[in-house]
Amino acid sequence: MTRFHAVMMRKVRGVRVVDIAGGTFLVLIVLSVYASKAGAGAEGAQIADTTRQIAAEEQQVRLLRAETAYLTRPDHLRQLSAQYLNMGPVAASHETTPEALLRARQIPPAPAPAQPPAPAPATEAPAVMVR
Repeated sequence: MTRFHAVMMRKVRGVRVVDIAGGTFLVLIVLSVYASKAGAGAEGAQIADTTRQIAAEEQQVRLLRAETAYLTRPDHLRQLSAQYLNMGPVAASHETTPEALLRARQIPPAPAPAQPPAPAPATEAPAVMVR
């Protein structure tokens, strides 16, 4: 028999050392599986909470898109522009012809702005004696 085998077959209070080591190993395995399962449960709860938050945000986005579509309807904008800005449809007298557009395009460019005057030369301040 080898030395290791002899140690493992030795009995302590009527129980072999190999049985004590196996039992201890089994308890450690059970505790690690329990800890892993508890950690996975906590992560599962966190994932479920995040999924609920995503669903709530998606619902909020759908609601805001519907509100945007409602508020940007042409008839609604026409009513608001008439009510608050006193705007209405363009009168026929305000329409122009293609020739008038060409004339408006041929306006000469504006003259370059005048150069600003040069700054006045700085004069030296009188010397002050400090005691």
